[in-house]
Amino acid sequence: MTANPAKPGTATLSMTGQSFSGCTVSTSGITVKSVAAYKLPFKTTVSDAKGLPVTVTKPGAVVTVSALGTTITCTYQAPKISGTASNTGSSVAFANQTFTLVSGGSLCPSSGTLSVTYAPLADTSVKGDPHVFVN
Repeated sequence: MTANPAKPGTATLSMTGQSFSGCTVSTSGITVKSVAAYKLPFKTTVSDAKGLPVTVTKPGAVVTVSALGTTITCTYQAPKISGTASNTGSSVAFANQTFTLVSGGSLCPSSGTLSVTYAPLADTSVKGDPHVFVN
């Protein structure tokens, strides 16, 4: 957390790490081998406004897939993505956020859509890695 204002307000975070599991692709014949964050850290804001909006600026991912016996690495980025936080389960959800191809072979799709829920969120800068909640 880089700033945690008194209520009401918007907290500013620097997302320095991210892990992925259970990734799928909606095109048959393609297997996801790995997904890694691209160009960390990501500037992130969380507001206590209605809906607990979350914005991540310039998020990106390097996706390595296997298709037709070939391994392909595709790098995607978005100017920003928007989601919502929830204190139930200490989570953040993003739905149908579009990322565009910034590098990769001609077999890489030109864009992709992300729908994901991260939970539970933890503040690893604090002893005991407590869950994150919005006031």
